[in-house]
Amino acid sequence: MKKILFLILIATKIYSQVGTWAFSMRTHPELEWHTIQTKNFNIHYHNGIEEIAKQGAAIAEHVMPTLLKQLKIDSINRVDITFTAEDEIFNGYASWTNSVFIWVDQNDSPVWLENEKWLYQVVSHELQHIVFFNAIKTWFPEPFNLLIGGTPNWFIEGLAEYFTEKWRPGRSDLSHKNHLLRNSMDKMDPHNDGYSKLLYLSTRFSDSTIVKILKWRDKDLKLFDFEKSFLENTGINLKQFEEDWRRQMNTYYFGVRAQKETYEEVGNLISLPVKSTFTFKISNDSLKIAMLGKLNNDQLDESLILAIEDTSKPKKNLFSFLNKKETDSVKTKKDKKYKIDEIDFGNLHSMNWSNDGKLLAYSKYHYANKQEMVWDLILYDTEKKKSEWITTSLRATFPTFSKDGNAICFVSHKNNVSNLFLYNLQTKEISQLTNFEFDTQILSPQYSDDGNKISFAVSKEDGNLNIAMIEISTKNISILTKNPEAEYSPIWINNDSAIVFTSHKNGTPNLYKISLINFQENQITDIGDALFSLQVVPKSNKIFASTLGDVDTARFVLIDPNRIITTSPLSIRENFKSWRTKSPDFTINSPAKDFDAKIISDEKYSTLKNIKHITSIAFPYFDGTGAFALTNWGDAMGRKLITVGALIEKNKMENSGFLFSYFNATQAPFISFEYYKNIRTSYRNYDESKSGLNEWLNGIYTSASLPINFGNSMSDYHDFGFSLQLRDRIIDPITEDENGKIVRTQNKFLPFPENAKEGAIGLHYYYLSDRPSMDFYFKQRNRNGVIFDIEKISSKIYGNFDYTKFSADIFSTIKLGPFGFYTRLKSTGIDGKAPGQEYIGITTDPPIYLPMGNGVGGILQFPENHSLRGIDTVKLGNRLVLGTVELRLPIAKNLPINIFGLSIGSISLAVISDFGNSWYVGQKDKSKYLSSIGYESKFALQIGEQPFLFFSFGRAQSIESWKNNLNNLKTYFRMALISPL
Repeated sequence: MKKILFLILIATKIYSQVGTWAFSMRTHPELEWHTIQTKNFNIHYHNGIEEIAKQGAAIAEHVMPTLLKQLKIDSINRVDITFTAEDEIFNGYASWTNSVFIWVDQNDSPVWLENEKWLYQVVSHELQHIVFFNAIKTWFPEPFNLLIGGTPNWFIEGLAEYFTEKWRPGRSDLSHKNHLLRNSMDKMDPHNDGYSKLLYLSTRFSDSTIVKILKWRDKDLKLFDFEKSFLENTGINLKQFEEDWRRQMNTYYFGVRAQKETYEEVGNLISLPVKSTFTFKISNDSLKIAMLGKLNNDQLDESLILAIEDTSKPKKNLFSFLNKKETDSVKTKKDKKYKIDEIDFGNLHSMNWSNDGKLLAYSKYHYANKQEMVWDLILYDTEKKKSEWITTSLRATFPTFSKDGNAICFVSHKNNVSNLFLYNLQTKEISQLTNFEFDTQILSPQYSDDGNKISFAVSKEDGNLNIAMIEISTKNISILTKNPEAEYSPIWINNDSAIVFTSHKNGTPNLYKISLINFQENQITDIGDALFSLQVVPKSNKIFASTLGDVDTARFVLIDPNRIITTSPLSIRENFKSWRTKSPDFTINSPAKDFDAKIISDEKYSTLKNIKHITSIAFPYFDGTGAFALTNWGDAMGRKLITVGALIEKNKMENSGFLFSYFNATQAPFISFEYYKNIRTSYRNYDESKSGLNEWLNGIYTSASLPINFGNSMSDYHDFGFSLQLRDRIIDPITEDENGKIVRTQNKFLPFPENAKEGAIGLHYYYLSDRPSMDFYFKQRNRNGVIFDIEKISSKIYGNFDYTKFSADIFSTIKLGPFGFYTRLKSTGIDGKAPGQEYIGITTDPPIYLPMGNGVGGILQFPENHSLRGIDTVKLGNRLVLGTVELRLPIAKNLPINIFGLSIGSISLAVISDFGNSWYVGQKDKSKYLSSIGYESKFALQIGEQPFLFFSFGRAQSIESWKNNLNNLKTYFRMALISPL
């Protein structure tokens, strides 16, 4: 048990200080890294973003004094900030190691930010996390101090938002409306409910109470406990506070909603042929609808869905209801009128039709030229049913077709500067239309009806997102609106004499109109939830707008752009609304444009100069017979990681263990090296013994892994690997009884295991196509893969064995109506003389399957046993073929049982069939294949709702027995495999 505890700690690889490479699994060795040193920060950045790094350094130095003052902290140690544009990721994160990682070069942030800029907002937010980590520090090491403190995620995120941000639709007003209407306030993202809870907390108890909560320590152990501190400093417990907060939110939002227009008041509500739709575009002939949405609620990616009207049916145009009264609710028919096809899937962004309705351009997230994750454009031909990438590595979004059909205008950005570009459909050449040079973002360009102008939303240096217009012939740009709130998605109406757009005025997205004759602005809708402008209804002057997605899908409203709002000024009592405008006692002011940080040095990045301690922990055994210790170190960018572990057995020093592990993510491929003694272990059920077979693996291990994606789908994964091992394999004795006193001296069915010394070179290739699904483990669909492994063991390298081991594994899990259809075919073999435990064959020993595959972090390994359900036959050889076919039917996702956080779920029934054979090469008379058939139930032991271990209980027998004796079914209970890899 002592060793197992230590192995679990090692196996979890408590790094947490991982770099940005971990999000894309790409190292980008083409980048050159540098470090700027200022008074309080080390700023790490790569070539191409020098100015952004300097700007980020200035922001960091400017905001840190206020952040410290807010939590009454005098000072903290130097902070490392890594800026990168290697991938297009709208995120940043912080670590307890005083490290911050931020992706720069963003275009889509203005709608979310309102009148701030991404770099300023994200630097402030992540540095507040650093201040928080320092505020709750105790003598106990991190991250364990953070874990035992029990601070809820909503408090951690809400604290950063309260002290550095402003309440706005994107953060987090719309989320509150959505969850309020769904009655799911308890399922809100911590970034959203955290913000309103901190605003409510500070309004009710003050900023000084927040500080007291963080400074409280237990009197005995001097440790931080959030729940105890919260109760002591507020006088109420967390449960009561959250109930009070829920009532406050309900009162405010329902009060606002009751005073605003309803969707039915502003226009016709319509639905679409696909239920879960986020947005859509209708072709000019009204025969085709392109939708971004989901075909089922389990999807974690998005579908691009094309609905084409079946013209063989009596024609009833989608817009035949245009003459109906405004109060009528209209629904499109979901019969055979439309042919529904999913033409693409993944992370999808924006789309538009060509005027003739033959071409659809859309933006998709993918791995591009240098394996960077970015947005690029695809052109889909509806007649040929073929698609092609028309941009590569351009970070391209928002395509819109010119009226003559010769060009596509789109947005592309580099280093926080966006511009409009034109793609010529004939020559396939790309030209630049605008020439913005400083921090600028552009959204939603749209050609005018005469084709001479393009409207778009632009956020320049001041951060305001406004509606603008460019004359294509002269390239003259006019800024049409100048409001501090976000305004975007312009739509041309009334023969180009006016533009309808979405505005966040008054804190809620609604539709507004600006006249291009007198530039007067009018509000068209005053919805309490939200409305977003989409497009003009083909052959009409009305417009489509989308609603808040509060019913699993956005609904859509047909609106007359000439309507007038009917609401009165909002009236809410102060004690119910004051939380929305609460600001910290010490606020962060935006730095002046000429503000700059004093740069002490700017030099090439050095790993040795930027080594950071990640975590260390040491504990004695409770019985005093030994101890274990673990320490992790890495560089500031989390690209080189070192782990050292020791396990001391005081009474048997020869059983003490040691581990040294080094991981390098600076080159392609990833490189790792380990030296291990009495740490690595391999376990499997063996020869029907009660103890099984346990091997201790001592030696060195080095590997290289190169993941590759070819750019069409983010869910397709290729991995090429190489490994070299010099290992001693030490066998634990196999025992028969629970006391371990009787040692076996001969085998029952299988070869007797042997101690061995081996030098091994290995190659592997993995391919996995795995569309992300919320309920994969329950419904068990949409996963296909291939695994090839070969390992050459040679005494010329090291040791006393010479043999070659190889395997191929192909599997597929697909949807078949309500069922999941699973197939697997595995072949493996050995040439040469191998240790006995490396046998090839079919046995009666059940396999062990864990959720992380056949091992835990390379430390705990579980080689797969090959057995057929319902057959008690042992067949050995040097070649093996094993197959499985299962028809699985999901039954219940969860049972209403929860004991100490453990539950039973992901229950399914299956009809199963196994087949296989093992033989020796050259064997004249290969015995026939064994095959079985039966039925079983699978279920999972879950932590909360997350499956951890799968089991199967069933009955099966050989196919021959089914023919001759239906009473020969064998009952089994064993661990279950849902899918390899």
